[in-house]
Formats: sequence, C-alpha cells, structure tokens
Amino acid sequence: MRKNVFAVWLAVALLALGPGESEAQSPQDLLRAQKLYDEADKLEAGGDPAGALAKFDEAMSVVETAQLRLRAGRCQEKLGKLVEALTSYNRAVALSEEDAALNKVASQQARTAANKVPKLALQKPSDAPASLILKVDGKVVTESPVQVNPGEHEVSAEASGFQPFQKRVAAREGDTVTVAIELVSSEKPKPVEPDTATKGAPVLPFVLIGTGAGLLGLSIGFGAYSAVAKSTAYDDLAGPAGCTPGNPPGCPWASLDAAPQTPAVDDFLGKIDESNIFLGLAIASSVLAAGAGATGVALLLTGGEAPPATALPWFDERGGGVSFVGRF
Repeated sequence: MRKNVFAVWLAVALLALGPGESEAQSPQDLLRAQKLYDEADKLEAGGDPAGALAKFDEAMSVVETAQLRLRAGRCQEKLGKLVEALTSYNRAVALSEEDAALNKVASQQARTAANKVPKLALQKPSDAPASLILKVDGKVVTESPVQVNPGEHEVSAEASGFQPFQKRVAAREGDTVTVAIELVSSEKPKPVEPDTATKGAPVLPFVLIGTGAGLLGLSIGFGAYSAVAKSTAYDDLAGPAGCTPGNPPGCPWASLDAAPQTPAVDDFLGKIDESNIFLGLAIASSVLAAGAGATGVALLLTGGEAPPATALPWFDERGGGVSFVGRF
C-alpha cells in the first residue's frame, strides 16, 4: 500500500515539474527513488531514524516532494535536530502550495516545530564596538535570537582591543536563553598616580601609636588584676595560713621553704605568685607600650623617615625599660 502511495506522490511531483525538468527523471531514477523510500520507511519503523533520514535524503536527490520532506523532518525531530526539522517542514510548505490538504499538514508541522526550537538571545553591550563578531558553536551569527538544537552550545565573541569572550549555555526545547556578552579591555591599566593630597602620610606611625595605646590598656588591666590578687592574699588568705594580715603580712616561718604544706598555706602563697606574675605582665606591657608609642611619634614627626633616635623596649628578671638608639 505504501509503495502505491509513494508512486502517486512521484507522479504528482513529475506533473508539477516543467517539461525540461521532468525529462531529467528517467523511469530507472523513479524506481530507485521508490526503493529508497521503501527502505527508509522500514528503517524508521524499526527505530533507526538516522538510517531512514539518509535514505530519504538520497531519494530527494532524485525527486524532491513535500511528502519526502515531511518524513525527513520527522526523522530529524527524533534525532533532536529541531532546527533542521523546521527547515524541512518549511520546505514542505513551499512544495505543497498547490495541494491544500497537504499544505495544511505541512504548515501545522512547521508551527509545532517552531515552538519547540530553542533560541539564544545574544545581548551586546550598549557600547559594543563595530568590530564585534559573535559566534555560536564556532559559526558567525549576525542576528538574534539564534535558533539552536536542544543541548549545550558555546557562545563566543571577538572584538579589537578586547579579550575573547566564551560561555557555554544549555538550551532545552522551547527555551529562550539570554546570553549577556561581556567585553573586557585587553589593554593594560595605566598606573594610578598617588594622590598628592595624601602623599607622604605614612601608615606605620599610626599603627605603632595604636599598638602602644592597646598595650597600655592591657598593662593597666594586668596591674589591676595583680593588685586585687595581692589584696586577696594579704587580707583574706593570710589569717587562715597562720599569718598576721597586713602589707606585708607577718608569717611565723623564716622562709618560704620552711612554710608548712597545708591547703591554706598553698592558697595564700599561690595567690601571691599569681599577683607577681600579673605584675610582671603589667610592667612588660607598659614597657612595650612606651616603646611602640615613642617610635610611632618619632616616625610621625619625621614624615615616615628613619627618626634620629628610636625607642627600643627591653625587660628581664630585674625589671624593664626603654633604650633610645640612633642620632642625637
């Protein structure tokens, strides 16, 4: 039955051709086209749209009909080639202008395919140069949106004086994907001249002065804690340890080594040690604060240049202080 239908299609196609064109189709050519059509029909029915499409294309090299274009378009749709399928359907519309029923079918197929075809909307920068060249999958495009098949695509752009732009995007059936083209100048940025209003205002002096202020606050905290620990030992813990409260408290033993080992004595002596430790930390912090602050002020007064004299803090088991070195 399908052979008979295709034979009718071929006869109609030949009638539509002019005298010169019809003479180019020999009976052998038409038989070959019919055989190719039958082979394509079997391949498509067997789930091989790619093989069927090849046969349909070969048959159309002999005689092109709207029916063959419609069948080829259907195979292309099955292969995900929606752009090519739309082209085939539009061609079928043009070939079936004198057949109202067939033209209606072809037009409907073309409209359906057009709604399925994904599109890429390429947005150029407002100041895009005239040398801008846009490409989709390596092919130059001049209009937007661009019809593409479903799947991933590469959008690229080139322009004189700008770095190449590349971006991969995914498009599904019926989607319109907007791609903003970003152009970055390839010229090296010019060095920024320092602001004369702020030139010569060094940062290091202020850092040192701020550090000195922070260390001074830390020193005050350590000293306050040392005083509280000392007061607790002399006033509250001396009595339970067997000593007379006072400053300093009076203890009955001749030395620390001779002190009895009791919990009360351990608490008393431990609190005194704690007071001494924080007193040492307070002294060390104040010495460092003085050194940092003095150095910062000296640098600030000399505009960041090496000052005539530099304050260097020091401390050891005997105490601490500040040494000044440099030119006087």
